[in-house]
Amino acid sequence: MPDDYTLNMMIRSTIIAVSQANRTGNYSVLRDLGSPGFQRANTEAKLAEIFAAQRNAKLDFSPVLFFKPNLVRKPEVDSNGMLRLTGYFSTQPAMISFDLAFEWVDSGWEHVGVSVSTRRSPTALPAH
Repeated sequence: MPDDYTLNMMIRSTIIAVSQANRTGNYSVLRDLGSPGFQRANTEAKLAEIFAAQRNAKLDFSPVLFFKPNLVRKPEVDSNGMLRLTGYFSTQPAMISFDLAFEWVDSGWEHVGVSVSTRRSPTALPAH
């Protein structure tokens, strides 16, 4: 199991890769950073299609560099050797949510599943 520092870097670097791919429209690096299974399942064109709505909305995920990721479940490696990291960043005005899966390849963890989205941050209720 990776330590907290490594988990943090895995989350941030994957989301930044998505953000940069969306910004440039070039999904080659996001694809190349993925596991062999991710690469087999996703061409650059397929990734461009998957992330088209985010790209067209010009979503910027770079604020993840300044916020701590909040995990909604304990990181675990499942029986298939997959490490799943699910959580969010408390960014404003929209939270950045993520659901990432990694597999061990050679000497490091590589993403095999990537889902990143935004949702409106909950607002504080007015004091009574």
